[in-house]
Amino acid sequence: MSDFWRHVRAAVLYAKVPVHYLALAALKIAYFIAPGKVMAKFRSLQGEKMSKAETADDIQFLFTDEIIKMKLKTGLQDVYKAAQLGGPAPPVTLVNLDDSKEVDLLDFARAGRMLVVNFGSCT
Repeated sequence: MSDFWRHVRAAVLYAKVPVHYLALAALKIAYFIAPGKVMAKFRSLQGEKMSKAETADDIQFLFTDEIIKMKLKTGLQDVYKAAQLGGPAPPVTLVNLDDSKEVDLLDFARAGRMLVVNFGSCT
């Protein structure tokens, strides 16, 4: 993906922020006016997940802007991450334990052989 389209995707994320804040304000106003109806709506939307939520104190995180910040942060991380679907793999630097020098992971690749990386223990 070109840098232009990455910047466009980031701009769209930033453009959605005011809409999210308006929705948050509407949610807070609705809860102030009719807390019982708001809780009932959340329970009907979330089903089993909300069965233990009794009051707004149990779901207080929904009434803060932390969700908006988190959504923007993770969205931007996704847009600007090094590895993109369909793109080349990003370079990975490793430390050779024999001589403590840095080497690229692809230095271990050989023509006609697959490179397998095992992140687990073999014991």
